[in-house]
Amino acid sequence: MKINRSTYYYKPKGYSQRKSRRKEEDEKILKEINKLKKEHPYWGYRRIWAMLRKNGNKLNQKKVYRIMKENGLLYKVKHKKACRTKQKKIKPTRPREVLGIDMTKVYTRDGGWEYYIDYNNPKGNANMEKYFRTYKEEVAWVLDNPGYEELCEKTRAFEKFYNEEYPHSVIGYKSPKEEFEESMSLYKSA
Repeated sequence: MKINRSTYYYKPKGYSQRKSRRKEEDEKILKEINKLKKEHPYWGYRRIWAMLRKNGNKLNQKKVYRIMKENGLLYKVKHKKACRTKQKKIKPTRPREVLGIDMTKVYTRDGGWEYYIDYNNPKGNANMEKYFRTYKEEVAWVLDNPGYEELCEKTRAFEKFYNEEYPHSVIGYKSPKEEFEESMSLYKSA
C-alpha cells in the first residue's frame, strides 16, 4: 500500500470524547430551548439565542440554529409579497418623543369581542402592528378560549414582560427597558 504504518494505525485523540461531550452539551441546551419554545412557540432561533444569552449561556447563533434545525424547532415563515406605498417614517431624536396606539380585538368566551381602541386609523403604523402581532402570538393565540379576567391578567403580565425582558431584534436583542435606561444614561451625560 506504500503508506507509513503510523499513518495506518493513527487514531485521533479524544475524537469520540469530544463527540459525546458535544452531544451532552447539545442536550442540555435543547432542554432550555424547548422550555423557551413551550412558553413562546412563535420565536425563531435569533430570539431564542438572545434569551439564552440573557440567562447566562455563552452561545453563538449558529449553534442555536443548528440544534433547533436538527430537532425540527425552527419556525417556518410564509413570506407574502405585499404591494405598499412609501410613507414618510417618523424618526424620534430622544426617548418617549413618539408614542403609538392601535387597535385589535380578541374573542373571549364570556364577553365576546374585546377591543383595544385606537384614535383614528390603525393602518400605516408598522410598530404597533408588530406589537399586536407579538401580543397575539404570545397571549391571544396561545390561550384556549380565555375568560375576560384571564385575558386581562395575561395581558398585564405580557406588557410587563414585553417592556422589561422581551428581546427586540431592532434594538440589538435588548428589552425596551434596557434600551431606555441606556439611552437615558447617554442623554444625561451629554
